[in-house]
Amino acid sequence: MFKPVLVAMIVLAAAPLARADDAAPPAEQVLDLEAPGMVPATPPPPPIVLAPLPRPAEPIDHKSTCLFGRPQPHCGSVFVIEAGYRAGTDVTSTFDIGILANVTRDDAVGATIGGLVMTSRDETEHAIGSGVVKLRYRRWLAGDGGLAFDVSVGGSQRGGVGEVAIGYGDLFALTAGAQRFEAEGDHAASANVGVRVGALPILSALYVLGTIVAH
Repeated sequence: MFKPVLVAMIVLAAAPLARADDAAPPAEQVLDLEAPGMVPATPPPPPIVLAPLPRPAEPIDHKSTCLFGRPQPHCGSVFVIEAGYRAGTDVTSTFDIGILANVTRDDAVGATIGGLVMTSRDETEHAIGSGVVKLRYRRWLAGDGGLAFDVSVGGSQRGGVGEVAIGYGDLFALTAGAQRFEAEGDHAASANVGVRVGALPILSALYVLGTIVAH
């Protein structure tokens, strides 16, 4: 009597296990990420951003000698041609030619040779002229631009002269100067202010004058 009962209990206990085994997927259907040929999913690559290429540096316009004065690295030296006019206790006319060498990006040194004529402002209009040699220091004030401050000192056996100026590119400048010269027992000293023009205006004026004369 107990045998049929025991068999029935064993069958009832095994039935849930059989259903659990049926519900589980076969071992060969389980995804094995370590199996050959199986690659796990990867995130998408980041977007490609195209950055603009840097512009190449523009070549520097370098000249060994300039008529339009500029500092290094644009000009190695500056060819100076100047004519000036100053008025004060007398009238002083000047003309100078020379050269300045740019020794740094901010500084230039050089010399000029020329002449000046001092004319009194009284009724005699007495004039004293002399050749002049001057040393000059220039300080460039505006980076690569042509703005500059000049200090010149010099003279001759007849006397001496000093001048300061602030100008642009050897085109034009505002000047102030003082001078004292002697000639044939006479002497004159003066201080005055004025303007001067550089190589390009002078050469342009000579060209126009030559054209007018030729016609």
